Amino acid sequence: MHKPKAGGMSRELTSLYLENPGLTVPLEQFQAKPKFGGKAERWVWRGFKSSARGDELVLHHWARASEKYTDYYYAQFNAKTAACTYSDDEYDACIGPLDSGWTRAETDYLVQLCAQLDLRFLVIHDRYYTHADCPHAAVAGGRTLEDLKERYYA
Repeated sequence: MHKPKAGGMSRELTSLYLENPGLTVPLEQFQAKPKFGGKAERWVWRGFKSSARGDELVLHHWARASEKYTDYYYAQFNAKTAACTYSDDEYDACIGPLDSGWTRAETDYLVQLCAQLDLRFLVIHDRYYTHADCPHAAVAGGRTLEDLKERYYA
């Protein structure tokens, strides 16, 4: 008995398919090579600058030649927090009386670190005693992470 030959498949695949009728691959829809519906786009190795960076570093990546952009796409997600500042009068009236265990120098140092490290308190806690500007003499015991957060947000 003669079996019909299915087009578009190799001889081995056709023999496997016809021997095992349990396969549910429709022979009419099978394509040995995918057919893409258009011409390939041109890609170029393009340099770009990010407005999220303060320096003029030029980074590179592959981009479509047809894409035109002025800024790096992910720069919009670079959220910066506003640094907390206070005057002498504000410190004396509001911040100073909150906790007598903190000095003005410690508070200034903490606010400076928070502005520099963008409120990343784990890093702030790590750098608090290792930084050259740390007022070591004013600190009798170690400050915990919660102590630093409490003082900053007070």
